Amino acid sequence: MRLVIFISGVVIAISMVVAVADDRPVSDTYYGLIYDFEVAQFCGLVNQRVHDAFWAKRKMAKSQSEHSIEALRQIRIKAMAAADIEYANRGLGGYKPWCNTEGRAGIARIINP
Repeated sequence: MRLVIFISGVVIAISMVVAVADDRPVSDTYYGLIYDFEVAQFCGLVNQRVHDAFWAKRKMAKSQSEHSIEALRQIRIKAMAAADIEYANRGLGGYKPWCNTEGRAGIARIINP
């Protein structure tokens, strides 16, 4: 009985993550910034310069956004979930080309004004 409850919980949790990732506002600047930083973190590409640029841009994006605090939180969660799912989809070693392309492009977007 405990196993059935556990499996049900896992299925529900996975469904929630997939639902969050499918409804992403790709054109949102804040979403893109969070997604780029998460990818860079997965790829081990974050250094002090990237970190500082990210936090400065995040602060600016939040202050200029017309979204509520709760909406920004939801956007952040969706972007983080999408990066996590994309990383998981890459499989063993498949993340390396992704990091060299999308990861490095994301860092360029974070660092450049």
